[in-house]
Amino acid sequence: MKKVLISSLILSTLLYSQSIEIENDWKLLGAVDDIKSVNLFNDCVNSIWSYSDNSWKSYTQNKKEFDVISSGDGFWIKGNRNCNIDTTTNASVQVKNRDVNYLTDINGNALYTFDNDTLNTSNCSGDCKVKWPIFYPDNLTTDDRFSEITREDGDTQLALNSLPLYYFYLDTDSEVKGDFVANIWHLIKGVEIDNEFVKVSDDTTKLKYLTDDKGFTLYTFDNDEVDKSNCYDGCEDKWPVFYVENFTSSDDLNESDFKVIERDDLTKQISYQGKPLYYFFLDESANDLKGNLVKGLWDIVEFDSNK
Repeated sequence: MKKVLISSLILSTLLYSQSIEIENDWKLLGAVDDIKSVNLFNDCVNSIWSYSDNSWKSYTQNKKEFDVISSGDGFWIKGNRNCNIDTTTNASVQVKNRDVNYLTDINGNALYTFDNDTLNTSNCSGDCKVKWPIFYPDNLTTDDRFSEITREDGDTQLALNSLPLYYFYLDTDSEVKGDFVANIWHLIKGVEIDNEFVKVSDDTTKLKYLTDDKGFTLYTFDNDEVDKSNCYDGCEDKWPVFYVENFTSSDDLNESDFKVIERDDLTKQISYQGKPLYYFFLDESANDLKGNLVKGLWDIVEFDSNK
């Protein structure tokens, strides 16, 4: 154990100078104004601390008192020193940074999708195919999420949710280099799949993506048009629209990229760079990414983690 001194913290509008015992593998990650913004403990968050009655009080993973703490107090997150935890924002949307796993073949080689492809059709040939070899495993077994596609060159390629899968020629056992190449190649993040030919990576990579103020993931729909939603009725039941009054964005976003649009049913929705934003009904807590790549048409709003 070692002592970490926290000095001059303004908590609940009072100034304190106190120390907290923290295990060597954990650190104070930052202050939050509203404990509800943390939502749930995860692999990064170990405990939450507040100062009251001249002492520090801990809210650990086994206790849920933090669920009923009112906002306006001062809190500190204690978590894994290798993690980056976003602190509270008063904005309606924010960029969330965290470590996630990604999809690989059974040997741990990263798999990618290509934005210029269409459903069940690869548009990567010639020199592109040399740099982005196609993925087609020998030990293919039945999995409804995967399909075999026949390319124009006659080769067979495997697709996930109708999206063709690729390797990257510069990847090594120790380094994944293909993510966000030319802003059109992407690792497959947040997809929980484990079968005889693909698995979730042992390593993690950085993910920067758009969420609401509570950290819940926001999605876009490929079948929408510019500032026009084509998701209604049963679609809307599974993909609730995102809209808040008095919309604001965090400082690391350009608020002019967001717009309030009117839907065909005369309700309102927020769009980002012309793409209407949605939640996914199966996302039960912050950090869930269960809607990513559903039917090959739904996407998180991801930003280049190298920038």
